[in-house]
Amino acid sequence: MPNVVDPFIQELVKKATILGQSSSQISETIDQVKEMKAPRWSVSPQWITFECGCRGERVLRVYGAEVWDPIIFEGTPEQAVYEGVCSLHLPSMNARLKFGGFVDFQQWSDRRRRQLIGKVL
Repeated sequence: MPNVVDPFIQELVKKATILGQSSSQISETIDQVKEMKAPRWSVSPQWITFECGCRGERVLRVYGAEVWDPIIFEGTPEQAVYEGVCSLHLPSMNARLKFGGFVDFQQWSDRRRRQLIGKVL
C-alpha cells in the first residue's frame, strides 16, 4: 500500500485494495491527488470545510437520507450533512434539491437538515 499521510485517503486506498484493484492503479491515483492543491478540505471534530467555502456538520448517523440529500462522504466516519454552500456551488445544489421537491438550499435546510442530523424538535 502506498505511504499516504491523509487518513481519509488511506481508508479509500484500503477499500480499493480490498475490492481487488491493483496497487499500481492506486499509486497512480494517489500521485494525481498529490498534484492537486491540497488539502481541498479540512476535517475538524464537528465540521468538514471545503476550500471553496462549502461546509457540512459531521454526524455519526444520518436519519432517513434520500439520494438527493446533500451528504458529504456518506457512510464514512467523516460523513457530514451540508450546512452551507458557496456561491459557486449553490446553483447545482439548488438543482439537486429540486429532485426532493425543494425550491432551493435554504428551504431544504430550514425543513429537512435538522431531521437528517437527528436534531428534530
